[in-house]
Amino acid sequence: MQIYLDRIVRAAKLDVNLYEEVEADKGAMSQAMGVVVLSSVAAGIGSIGPIGTKGVIIGAITALIAWYVWAYITYFVGVKILPEPQTKADHGELLRTISVSRLYKSALF
Repeated sequence: MQIYLDRIVRAAKLDVNLYEEVEADKGAMSQAMGVVVLSSVAAGIGSIGPIGTKGVIIGAITALIAWYVWAYITYFVGVKILPEPQTKADHGELLRTISVSRLYKSALF
């Protein structure tokens, strides 16, 4: 839990090394998914007024699907269509690093 909290603080500070660390840490996938779920639940809670309580569930599911699709599109464009000679990445690395960006936005707001 302390590592997770430390990563939240480092994301808020825009620590560049955090992205490299999370990219290499294959065990961080559960933390990455937790960040996406928590931030989408928070967004769903914010939409309880107009949508009702179903918004929390729908928001969480939609956010998880969008996170996965966005990481795949990023992977496809960056690794398959427009790679640099040194480009080496997989879908899991992008899922983890994109969640750090989401963690940063959640920490700010």
